[in-house]
Amino acid sequence: MSERSTKIIINMAKVLILVVVVWYIIIEIDYKKLLLYIRTMELHFFLIAIVAFSAGMFFNIAKWRFMLSRHIPVSFRDAARSMMGGYTLSLLTPARLGEVGRCFFVPGLEKRKTVSLVGIDKMFNISITTFLGVFFLQFMPLKYPLTLKIIVYFFSLFILTFIILYTRYPKVLYRLLFRIPFLRKGKGEEFLIAVEKSNKKDNIIIFLMTLAMYLFYLLEFIFFSMALAPGSFIVALNGYVISLFLKTALPLTVADWGIKEVSLMEFYMFFGLSSEIALGAALFIYFLNILLPATLGLAPVLKLKKGDLLYGKK
Repeated sequence: MSERSTKIIINMAKVLILVVVVWYIIIEIDYKKLLLYIRTMELHFFLIAIVAFSAGMFFNIAKWRFMLSRHIPVSFRDAARSMMGGYTLSLLTPARLGEVGRCFFVPGLEKRKTVSLVGIDKMFNISITTFLGVFFLQFMPLKYPLTLKIIVYFFSLFILTFIILYTRYPKVLYRLLFRIPFLRKGKGEEFLIAVEKSNKKDNIIIFLMTLAMYLFYLLEFIFFSMALAPGSFIVALNGYVISLFLKTALPLTVADWGIKEVSLMEFYMFFGLSSEIALGAALFIYFLNILLPATLGLAPVLKLKKGDLLYGKK
């Protein structure tokens, strides 16, 4: 099967999943109940969630600026512009171009180099999301077979080892990754070079910024949930961590919508809470964390010229 055919099938699967998600929400959600939750929400929890969002976005942009500043001088504003443009492209393109779309807004650095930095950034995000998601999944009140438990523990240990190697022993990680054939050419080669040239101090700073970003975004969801239902702290904590992991493990979304929202609704109902609470908190997250940055990113995206899209050029 050709690469083009594979992409078409994947994009069709994403659209199909989006249709199923919309259908599920339509039949499952009581919109009058959802509006009632929103009208009667606890305002102080809502405001705390806004503060947590601001802190999470600050660390997200600051981390990206720190990574770029290892190669070129860059202001916080320019790093934010690059980040927002990436959000916009991630919504407008079915192939998740936004994952690497930031490279179009960093003119002072070769695009291949910027793409490798995006790869490292996503690697830290995925590592933390996966490790915490798998860790929390172990405490779900479900009867897991022994084989599955062994796989879960092994996977947790693997991710933890990866984090330790990258933050403390990047040269060792480079030698291990270099043994993987497809990483030694194309975009993978740039990624390997970035890993090889990284140092422990920078890696620890990036890791701590990623962890801070993750924790503030987690607090954001928790307080949005508590604004709608003050007693939902524990369910919100566990549900959001696991839903982020499921979204990472099953990245079949259109416009960043689907797996996470449905899994949250099911999780809340499993623990006896209303699915409207989960959807309401998820909608707040979607508008603030996805749509707002994507809207702000329209300005730099509309200023792009044809020459800016030449991959691998300065």
